This record gives sequence, C-alpha cells and structure tokens, in this order.
Amino acid sequence: MNINALDYSIKLMSLDIYISGCKGPYCEGCHNPQLWDFKQGKNWVEWKVSIFEYLDNYNDLIENIMLFGGEPLDQTISELVSFINWLRFFDKKVWLFTGKESIDNVPKSILKLVDYVKIGRYEKNKKPGKSMYGIELATNNQYIYRRGLNEKIWT
Repeated sequence: MNINALDYSIKLMSLDIYISGCKGPYCEGCHNPQLWDFKQGKNWVEWKVSIFEYLDNYNDLIENIMLFGGEPLDQTISELVSFINWLRFFDKKVWLFTGKESIDNVPKSILKLVDYVKIGRYEKNKKPGKSMYGIELATNNQYIYRRGLNEKIWT
C-alpha cells in the first residue's frame, strides 16, 4: 500500500494521509485522479518516520488522522488494517473516506479500528451534501458514520 502525500488541515486539526490506488469505476470530476495509480508514492512503511515525527512535533495541533485516496478500500485489506492499527498508537480519531456506496461494503476489520467513515462516491450531477461533523460533503449521496452513534454497524 502506497502513500502519496501528507498534509495538515488547520480547520479540522487533522493530519491528512493520501493513499494511492483506485480500481474504479472512476468518479467524473474526481478530486484526486493522480491517486488512481497504485504505484504513486512510497510504501506506507517508508512513511512511518515522517508520520511519527509529524504527530510527535505537532501533537497538540492534531486531533484527527484522515485517510483519503484514491480509494483506501481498494488496498490489500490486511495491509490497510496493519497501517490503521499502527496509527491507533497515536490516540487520535481516525477517519476513513471511501467512495463505497454502503457502510456494509466496509470490512468489519476496518470498522473496528476507525472512528468515522465517510461513504459515497462523488457524483458530479448531484446536489451538494450537508455538513456532518465539520465536513462539507461534496454530494448529497454521501454520509458520515460515527462509531457509537451507529453502533449496530460497528459490532
């Protein structure tokens, strides 16, 4: 599993991690088409020192770790689980952003590890979505699930 970039969002107090690779079908108007290629970036293990330093140096400024793509769920799930397990060490809320159409398409092994899941493809012809948990959803077919509020999903 490759990571292409790290970024910081001051508004969301988040370390944003961009995972490479999407099997498609690709969303028209995709925000990150450069991340469709699974070969972009470097293996996540090679990013561990950079991520650790970022979270250590800016610990008080980071409340959330957000995983974007590409499509995180198109990765080898066992590798994604290992990565998220490692991120849990930092005691931050972990968010997963996926274009999958249903929370039922998110493996339970992933749901056990994340605090929030944004589901739903970007659909250019749909109306903008509402704001949920401080995130402006791009289209009205998207939804954010939160552990604890959607407990039946997390069990």
